[in-house]
Amino acid sequence: MSEEEKKSLGVKDLNNNLKSSLQDLKDDHEFLLEGDVFSREVINNYIKITEKEAEKLERSSNFVSKYADRSRQTTISRFL
Repeated sequence: MSEEEKKSLGVKDLNNNLKSSLQDLKDDHEFLLEGDVFSREVINNYIKITEKEAEKLERSSNFVSKYADRSRQTTISRFL
């Protein structure tokens, strides 16, 4: 679909970031309430749970990244 078609139909690109996606869901979830598809409580709980999971994931990936950097430096120093 061309950018022009997307714009005329109101189609937005998807986020590739979980935090941004959750913020978008917070900002625009009224359509999920129509026809009692989801309750406001379910949506809010989903957002809270997923935010906690995202924080854990971010902390663990930061830890792995720091460990990998330290490990790489140790390996390099052995050869110097």
